[in-house]
Order: sequence, then C-alpha cells, then structure tokens
Amino acid sequence: MIKSLCIILGTFGPVEECSANFEIKKHQTPIQEEKLKEVLKETYLEVFDKPASKNTVNMAWSQIALENGKGKLVYNYNLGNIGAHVNHATRAYYKVASSRFRSFLSFHEGARNYWKVIKNRCKGALTFFHAGDVKNSAIMLKNCGYYELDVNDYYLSMNDLFVQTSRIKNK
Repeated sequence: MIKSLCIILGTFGPVEECSANFEIKKHQTPIQEEKLKEVLKETYLEVFDKPASKNTVNMAWSQIALENGKGKLVYNYNLGNIGAHVNHATRAYYKVASSRFRSFLSFHEGARNYWKVIKNRCKGALTFFHAGDVKNSAIMLKNCGYYELDVNDYYLSMNDLFVQTSRIKNK
C-alpha cells in the first residue's frame, strides 16, 4: 500500500526508503473558484452531514483563496496550506523551505481534510463562517493556530476576498 502511494505521489525508491520518508515532490494543482466552491459544498456535506450555507462556502473560499493565491498556488491538492507534523511524518507531505505541508490525491480529499481541521482544531470559527463574520473568523483561525500572520492583515485580505466572492451568484 505504501509503495503504491509513494509511486502515485511521485516518490520512488525501495519500499523501506519510501515508507520511512513520506516527503514527495511538490507539484502545482490549481483550481478555479467555482470548482473550489463546488468541492467545498460536497465535502462539507460529507464531514458535517448537512449542507453548507452560502456564507460558510464563501468564507471557506475566501480563507483558502488567501492561503493559495485564489486557487492558482495550490500544490498537491492541499486546500488552505494545511501543515504536516513537523517531526513525525505519518502521511505524504511536501516541503517549502523547512515547512511541511500535507499532500493529497484529489481536491475532494484535500477539502475533506480542510473541513476536518476546521471542525477539530478551529471549531469556534465555524459559527463566524456561518454568520459571514470575516473579522471574528480571522481571529478564531489565528487563535486555533491556523496561521501566524498579523491578524489584522489576514482579516483585511480575507475580507476583500469574501466581499468579492459574495458578489458572485453561487449555484
């Protein structure tokens, strides 16, 4: 299984080497805004067993768009730049400088993982996602350790994206 995963994800070598090192090559996997929203809706339903509100999808899109250059800078299907364990790899990851980021096989897998991180580590942010409250969403994401940037800068950038995407009619 691990050998298959390593081959699929682009890490080659003996099984022992592959299973001991989950680092794989970083490759770009861009996604368009409407496709990302569609994937977020589908996977939210899978993770929470209820449909996502328009605000929730727009807030998640805004946060992911901020992290991933509006879908242009997505790598290895990692929506939202979800980090990997710093010292003990238990799953495939890629590196940027000395930081590790989780790798996935599809956008659906990446989006399910995004929602699980929000649900399990940043649950308080969901209330503000639902309400369309960008400022408190950004504060809660900062408080749960999702990002390290200045909260006001993150909020302002996320707010611009939320306003932009909220003007677009969701299907």
